[in-house]
Amino acid sequence: MTRDEKKVHILKTAKGIAHSEGLSKLTIRRIAKDANISIGSVYNIVGTKDELILYLIEDYWENSLQKVIVQTENSSENFFR
Repeated sequence: MTRDEKKVHILKTAKGIAHSEGLSKLTIRRIAKDANISIGSVYNIVGTKDELILYLIEDYWENSLQKVIVQTENSSENFFR
């Protein structure tokens, strides 16, 4: 697995844990275990737990904003029909 592929895998794993069990259960050790990647690799690829949580928050807001944009575009199209 390339470094980029590992990063995607780590972030997906972290999102899954945070979504199903909450941020309190999100530890680097748990992410490493669930992703089947060494703890050191997790730190080397994503940095600290704080950096990882910041990424998850940014990703959440980007996805939320994208949904609002799509809904707004759809509403505008329907309004002018």
